[in-house]
Amino acid sequence: MRALIYFLLCINSSAKESGIKHQFVCIGNYKNVLVHINQFSPEESWIVNIPKGSRDIQQIDPDTLLISNEKGAAKYSLSNGNKLDWEVSRYKSIQSARQLPNGDTLLLSSTGSMITLDKEGKELNRLQIPYKKLDLRLLRIGLNNNWVIGAKKPKAIFEVSNQGKLIRRINLPGKGYTAQVLANGNYLSSTGDTCKVVEVKPDGSIIRFVGGKQEHPELKLDFNSGWQQLENQNIIMTNWLGHNKHNSAPHLVEFDSDNKLVWKWEDHNMVNQVTNLLVIK
Repeated sequence: MRALIYFLLCINSSAKESGIKHQFVCIGNYKNVLVHINQFSPEESWIVNIPKGSRDIQQIDPDTLLISNEKGAAKYSLSNGNKLDWEVSRYKSIQSARQLPNGDTLLLSSTGSMITLDKEGKELNRLQIPYKKLDLRLLRIGLNNNWVIGAKKPKAIFEVSNQGKLIRRINLPGKGYTAQVLANGNYLSSTGDTCKVVEVKPDGSIIRFVGGKQEHPELKLDFNSGWQQLENQNIIMTNWLGHNKHNSAPHLVEFDSDNKLVWKWEDHNMVNQVTNLLVIK
């Protein structure tokens, strides 16, 4: 199996041209695979099958990944992709999973149910965001232990207290997926069809962005869902290629603070469409 994986692995030429390399994990949500690419040591790369509906990725220790799926979440080894002995698979429409500092795990459903599990996976608490007709995606821990959630419907960022109270709704120019609050109180968020990661004020006004279909027509960007800001402030974002766009463009693109493309990655043999990523280094 690993021999086949090595045969399929593609280290994108743009990394060689720019000198930039990354180690990262991404979710291919058409083939339902979890992919680990190490451009520093390609022999350490791997690909494994994961459950349908997987979206969220969290590294909870040096060798453990927490991956959400539509029925709950499971843990996998970063070293080899092996499934570990923690799994929950009894829920519906789960979009996000985050392990909290105390070891509990928080699950978020598309309709706004927030379910807290203990270390063994036993349900401790369940809250409902008091908002109708939700279609939510990923959850992140914000300031004051509030929760920041990207929403596909409505196209917005929601900030919710850890008691389930809706604190703020920030409208977006496209479908939300991944959002986080910055130290200055602004938010970074993906914006779906616009293929941008935007910084917005709490009132929704856009300060800056990277990506963009009009700004980068040569990349054939189609839809942005997951993204990550690096220590150097560059942003790597997914270019999700669903809706019959397979094989048409890079899966991942990296922009600097001037919105200049500095790195990209694609391997259409391994994955058809990438919905989320986690950069290790």
